[in-house]
Amino acid sequence: MIWSNVLKLDKFFHYLKRNSKIEFDLEKNAFFLICKILISPGSILSSYLKSNNYLGDILNGTNIHTLYRTLDFITKIKDKIFKHINIEIIHGYKRSLTMIFYDCTNIYFETSYDDIQLHIIQANRKIFKRIKEKNAANAEKEFQNYASTKDYLDELNSILEDMGEPYRMRGPSKELRHDLPIICIALVIDDQGIPIDCIIYPGNSSEKKTFINSVMELSEKYNIKNAII
Repeated sequence: MIWSNVLKLDKFFHYLKRNSKIEFDLEKNAFFLICKILISPGSILSSYLKSNNYLGDILNGTNIHTLYRTLDFITKIKDKIFKHINIEIIHGYKRSLTMIFYDCTNIYFETSYDDIQLHIIQANRKIFKRIKEKNAANAEKEFQNYASTKDYLDELNSILEDMGEPYRMRGPSKELRHDLPIICIALVIDDQGIPIDCIIYPGNSSEKKTFINSVMELSEKYNIKNAII
């Protein structure tokens, strides 16, 4: 089995769980989510609802909340996962990184707001909630007055900074969905078509700049000295 015998991902996820505060079955959830994407791509909710379509009680004892938490955890350790997989492939198949193929695409999100707009809305709600807790009766008027001050801008920028980089942004969509926010995905594969890594960029990023950044980042991460791209 590729998952356990070749990539040793079962042991890898068990190790991660032992060194975390996770109580649910991380390896089982990760296996299900990854296989579901390969078989029939869809949302976490649709994957959970369709879990009974497969043989065996594959999600026994699992609820949809732990699937979301699994995805959050995997996202945070993406680099560790790629590093582990690449080490196993190099050791098992003597992979060569002298020829690398690079491509960049984008995907759109069916939402009215890009991440900057959404973050501003969320930040204003947080500020309004703080004001309302102190003065519920005049919260709206106080918020309007506060919104015209420098202190408001400082607090707003501080909250936006904590929210992290906005990724879902409007840009040149390859599917011509210029009305919707997108993200850019850079994928790098070896000469056998096996992925080496992927990098996510904001939707309004320049593809020329992301190409140079991707090459530099991957060269440093995987110690690639000489390669044809």
